[in-house]
Amino acid sequence: MALMEEMVHGLRSLGTLGRISVFTVKPWLPMGDRSEEETVDSQRFDQGSTLLKYKELFQLRSERLDPNSPLKWITSRDSSVIAFTRGDILCAINVGGQSEKLMLGKEMSYIKFSVGDAVFSDGILELGLASAAIIMSGV
Repeated sequence: MALMEEMVHGLRSLGTLGRISVFTVKPWLPMGDRSEEETVDSQRFDQGSTLLKYKELFQLRSERLDPNSPLKWITSRDSSVIAFTRGDILCAINVGGQSEKLMLGKEMSYIKFSVGDAVFSDGILELGLASAAIIMSGV
């Protein structure tokens, strides 16, 4: 603890939250317009947080992505949905101004990850406004 006290020289108090030390003074770096809910400390236990979504994506990438599989575009350049496959993974992102449907076929089987409103049923992916999904083939 002496080393930790030396590291926080000049700070008034040091608290703990689980295994992680937390400073209970005003941050010395500006946070801009960010709210407390946007900090890592607030997001690390919130299952719907941006932080945990990124962690989930990184884990999915490390477990399932085959870097030797070729990328195949599913949608055209003028589509409001950007979609591609790589191996047994399909990624689709709705960048348009309205909900969209994408006919994928029955070889894709379930949504592994999504943000926003995404529903996959009978080979059809429905993406709400500003939504994205990663769909897996097989079981």
